[in-house]
Amino acid sequence: MKTNSIFSLGLLISFFIPWFNFGIFTWSGYEFPISLDKLYFVSLFPENSDISYLKMTYFIYLIPILSIISIIRDLSGKSGSFLFDEFVAGLTSVVLLFFFLSTSKVGTSLFSIGYYLTGVFSILGIFSHLFEKNKPSKLNEHLTQPISDKNELLNQLSKLYDLKEKNVITEEIYEKEIKIVLLKLENIKE
Repeated sequence: MKTNSIFSLGLLISFFIPWFNFGIFTWSGYEFPISLDKLYFVSLFPENSDISYLKMTYFIYLIPILSIISIIRDLSGKSGSFLFDEFVAGLTSVVLLFFFLSTSKVGTSLFSIGYYLTGVFSILGIFSHLFEKNKPSKLNEHLTQPISDKNELLNQLSKLYDLKEKNVITEEIYEKEIKIVLLKLENIKE
């Protein structure tokens, strides 16, 4: 299992752990938007405030949806990353809820373990994505070794083509690696 999948699983679990503790009852991330619809919270907010933006709290349902998609994608061996994933959704939700409650009369003292775990797993997942992007692949390591033999470079081109045809590498990776090999081939003096 990939590191990102572990953080996605942690994010999924933390979504169902209590995010808010009101003493007698708690709300998980799952229950939060539904509960806000059922309760009238005008007394928690300044008198002039418009609470219609509470409907935006349904945004946090992207966390489990995107987590499940990411885990399935990783387990099936598919690669790729998205600009907006479960980690960005989690961090955005945590930050927005912090600012939302810090402006209310209640304050941020209601936050519970699920809220904090969501923030931690989101940050860890984002850093994990950044490190994975910067980490050279085994294919890149092989291609970056100094090569002075033209035949060896031609063999690498053939291997890359075979990998692409067998769907081992994506078209994007294939194009990127081909450019590197062709540049090396141009630099070899005959």
